[in-house]
Amino acid sequence: MKKSITISLLLLSSMAMAQIRPFDNSKAILPWLYNPAVGFGKDVHAYLGYDGRGSSNFIPQSVVAGLRMPVQVGRATDRNPHTMIGGQVLSTKQDLIKQYTINATFGHQIDINKTMRLAMGMGAGFFSMNYDLNELVYLDQQDLLLTNAGPVYNVHLNAGVALVWADKLFVNFATPYLVKDGRANFNEIILRLSYAFPVTPDINVIPAFNLDTYNKNLIYGADVRVEWRKLISVLAGADRFKYLGGILVDVKPVSFGYTYGQNFDKELGSVASHQVSVYGYISRAQ
Repeated sequence: MKKSITISLLLLSSMAMAQIRPFDNSKAILPWLYNPAVGFGKDVHAYLGYDGRGSSNFIPQSVVAGLRMPVQVGRATDRNPHTMIGGQVLSTKQDLIKQYTINATFGHQIDINKTMRLAMGMGAGFFSMNYDLNELVYLDQQDLLLTNAGPVYNVHLNAGVALVWADKLFVNFATPYLVKDGRANFNEIILRLSYAFPVTPDINVIPAFNLDTYNKNLIYGADVRVEWRKLISVLAGADRFKYLGGILVDVKPVSFGYTYGQNFDKELGSVASHQVSVYGYISRAQ
């Protein structure tokens, strides 16, 4: 079905995206999505996620799919540094606009001492954005901005650092888009600080602080996760624009995560978000 559109309508659509990062409620469930330096382990796993927001076409709908696997270096001991490689595709569609980010990732973790580990990761690929011109009916047939619009391609680079102390303190810092709009971009960061408090031998309470500077917005917030036997976690939190809740069920070989977010910012129209993720353990590194 054809759609009538003006430049102001596209600008309104862009404003709705200005404070929304795909899978922004899932930092505790898919931590490696923007930071290739987190989520080290001995398992090969594939993951798939969906982020749906509201019922309007002007609100982004996103899908992510990826694969991560460890590469053993040297002798197979727990004290040996770990290396993780992977690949990921992130697609976001908003009415007439489609965006894709495809990248390969590399992460390496070392033991600083008996209780502290440091990991660094990089990702590289490409980013594309295009308009669905077949769905446009121009009010101004001579508008060169629309009639000449075509796919936009950019190199995609990202990086991350993760520090772990005693498997209790976790510091994750990421620069998710080092190249943006064809320029170097050092202003966009994601920071997550969390600490695991053991309440009983089976239960951990993990509070976390989050900071995100997506699209020049300072988005700060916090969440608390209650974890039972590393099998089931319940999550609750809020940030500057919304509150959220979720659950993670980690029963190998398949894990399931879900988060619900309710926006209370008037500019975004109190839009609700549903983020679902599934990842399966394909095999175990030897």
